[in-house]
Amino acid sequence: MLENIPHFVFSVRHLTKSVIFGTNKLFRFPKRIIKAAEEDEHLISRPAIAVKRKRRLLRAPYLETNVKVETKHNAEQQLFKDPSGKFSWRNLDVKSDILIEKIRSMRNRQKRRIANTILLEGKNLIMEALAAGIQLQHVLFCDLKVLEKMPLPDEVDKVRISTHRMNTWSLLDSPPGIMAIAKKPTYEEISKSKDSNILPLTVICDGMKDPGNVGSLIRSLAAIGCRRILAVTGCCYFWEVKVLRSASGAHFYIPVYEDISWNRMLDYLPHDFFLYLADSNVKNQKNEESLLTTCFQRDTEIVLVVGSERTGLKVDEFYAIELDDAKLVSSYVQAFSELWPIYSYKHLKRVRGTQPFTILLAPVCETDENKLSKAECFSDLAKLKLLKINVPKYPPLTRSQYEAAMLIWPVAFHPNKRIANLMDLSIFSNADVFNANRYMRMCIDSAKKVEGQVGVGCAIVEPKTGTVISVANNSLTSENPIQHAVMCAIDLVAEFQGGKPLSRQCSGVLHAEKDKLSPSSGSCFYLCTGFDCYVTREPCAMCSMALLHSRIRRVFYGYPVNHGALGSAAMIHILKLSNHRFDVFKGILADECLQLEVAQKDNEKIDNAQKKLDNYGKILDQLKSVEENDRFSITESMITEILEDVVKILAKDATLLELEAPLIIVGDLRGNFQTLLHIFVKFGWPPITRYLFLGNIYGDLSHFNLRTVALISLLKIFHCDTIFLLRGNFESSVSICLPSVSQEADDDDACNFSALFSEMFHHLPLAAVIMSRIFCVHSGISPMLVDFDQIRLLQRPLHVPKIGLIVDLLNAEPKSSIQGYVFNEKSNSNINNLIYGENVVHQFCNDFAIDMIIRGHENVEKGYAFFAEEKMLSIFSCLNYEDNNEAAVVEIYPTLEIQLNIFRQSESSSN
Repeated sequence: MLENIPHFVFSVRHLTKSVIFGTNKLFRFPKRIIKAAEEDEHLISRPAIAVKRKRRLLRAPYLETNVKVETKHNAEQQLFKDPSGKFSWRNLDVKSDILIEKIRSMRNRQKRRIANTILLEGKNLIMEALAAGIQLQHVLFCDLKVLEKMPLPDEVDKVRISTHRMNTWSLLDSPPGIMAIAKKPTYEEISKSKDSNILPLTVICDGMKDPGNVGSLIRSLAAIGCRRILAVTGCCYFWEVKVLRSASGAHFYIPVYEDISWNRMLDYLPHDFFLYLADSNVKNQKNEESLLTTCFQRDTEIVLVVGSERTGLKVDEFYAIELDDAKLVSSYVQAFSELWPIYSYKHLKRVRGTQPFTILLAPVCETDENKLSKAECFSDLAKLKLLKINVPKYPPLTRSQYEAAMLIWPVAFHPNKRIANLMDLSIFSNADVFNANRYMRMCIDSAKKVEGQVGVGCAIVEPKTGTVISVANNSLTSENPIQHAVMCAIDLVAEFQGGKPLSRQCSGVLHAEKDKLSPSSGSCFYLCTGFDCYVTREPCAMCSMALLHSRIRRVFYGYPVNHGALGSAAMIHILKLSNHRFDVFKGILADECLQLEVAQKDNEKIDNAQKKLDNYGKILDQLKSVEENDRFSITESMITEILEDVVKILAKDATLLELEAPLIIVGDLRGNFQTLLHIFVKFGWPPITRYLFLGNIYGDLSHFNLRTVALISLLKIFHCDTIFLLRGNFESSVSICLPSVSQEADDDDACNFSALFSEMFHHLPLAAVIMSRIFCVHSGISPMLVDFDQIRLLQRPLHVPKIGLIVDLLNAEPKSSIQGYVFNEKSNSNINNLIYGENVVHQFCNDFAIDMIIRGHENVEKGYAFFAEEKMLSIFSCLNYEDNNEAAVVEIYPTLEIQLNIFRQSESSSN
């Protein structure tokens, strides 16, 4: 009897383990349900890895202060050169180097996203980043040899650190000895680096959490030329170190859009497309890895959805033998059961009853093949054919799992009706669904009362009587950051039971009285034992642990979030080591719950836009009152925002403006800020007076370029319907003089606005027609222009070529001594400038049925000059540009009468 006790204890122990792990992941989880009884090995194993990394992280502060550098580094911040003189580096100063804090912040995903940086580990990955044009900020290395043949730019900060520190800072299990901090590339930068041979394929990743799988997928999709990847909310961070390492640099060649909810997915997809779901379970195929091949047309837009890595059937490998004699099967089975008992696989049948008969021996992972062949009691065992076969690892709990397992090996089936009902949601009656929606609407109503942040509502319900015990929200988190909606609701439950609340103020209300609860729950419950929790969005780790310690029965939430701990970032409700587990359901009124977050983000956008306009208004008031010798100060971020916003407004204007009179037409300003102020003071500020600028508001009067562009840009933002801009020959990437733009900024704040100014110039319209009778352009006309639709159909942004219609509109000049069009041989520009005679102007006016052409571009002494019998008028509005020249503007009345307004230096100075 005593001899059987160890076997009995062993059997009970393994039977308990089998029950715990029994509900395996044979199939995917249902879309709307997360079951406490099911276990995902991948997700459960993540806390162990997290603990390992946490220990490594906790050692880091100690290393920063107490561990000496292993290599012979100089503590002073000085540069060293390698023997070949190709590159220089510096040693890490552990006392004052800001790089230490930067590395620590790289461990936090949220801080990495805010800083917009990524961590690259490994020489090959860094080389791929350099080849793709990624901007590196710091490169950390241990051995100088690793930098050989690496084309690192001189401006990259190269820092040598100890091997011990490299092992501590690395986020990989096997540190490669070199890492780099780089700026995360934008979608536009990645799109530019893509090959032109792109497939019309968009891949949606839903619920993918394994970094290795995600990296492999990105690498494969980049190789075939996929257009883009869309990651649904709940996937792992696609720019994690392990994902970057697994993808081998493919991130830099395919745009990845992250954190997209299903409600907004259509905004990222083409208008017409074919939708496919990636699934290895092909109908009528027994092989679980069978593939179905589908052919597509190259001009067909394809959207492919790739689901979670949670695989179907888990299998283990067993030794087995084959017998042809049915009479020997019974004796062999009895003997094998005594010799090699399989306590962990009680669900498996020992024999597959089809001739030849296959009998299981023992698991491959627990048994040596040599021991099997040397079994003394079976002299003829060595003569039999020894096989290795796959068998189901876990017992099936549902009918579908049983049918899938039987395709591999015969198993015993004891259905778990509760799990089956959970999977098909038949556990809920119509009344249960109605009540769940009612409770969730109470949460939504409570969340709507929250101001200044995304509202979250929570309700605790006693399900037997349907009594709502407490309803709370997160309106007080600004005063106390731990007062989440779930925490407040649990606090109210504790108060309801006679306990002392954690805080004097709580953002919720008690709804129940004790006599309304059922007798069974009213006398012996502990906190939330037997209660249900309804919350509008997935609880965080703190709230999830509070629910676990409160012994909650079930949790229902509306929509998932990245940091959620009940299905997204973790699954606290099914932790192996916890002493309580509970069921979690998601998707209750998901759209209405998600609308709370959408509405709050919309309100934040409105508030931010209003704050921005208020700041713009202050700068505009400052510019209106600034004197010529006053210093104009503006931050780099502010001028960047102004230029970005004015580009959006200019993009809405047509390439050929069609305007109505009255109107003031202003010629070249060339950065003359005082003349611009004089014009506005004399004729009125927008929106009282409408203006058309003929180009070259930016020019070679460098000291005032920034304030001139800023003033006109702000007026365009505030009064886009009363101020209009045309492009001049100075507003091109060829002639931008960037040093003059930033001269007004402090030397420490000087910034390069090249890209922003170029973007603004490329979006400027090219010409305007006033009441279909007056054609306005910066410089001239072109022999290639035969219809105004040629200008209308030009798509901006526009880059100026060396020859063609756009060049002629910006650079062609009139000359009375010639006939027709002639190339200007005296031009110093690399652009082929045309000159044209009076007959061309007359012919143009006749062909297009216009009365006059008004142009800028040319410096005329009196501020204006007529040409071709007053069919063309040149306007120059930059006062005292050369030889004390005068300036002029043209005022056009609704009757198309024209009045020239000329002003001189003395007049401008007096104003």
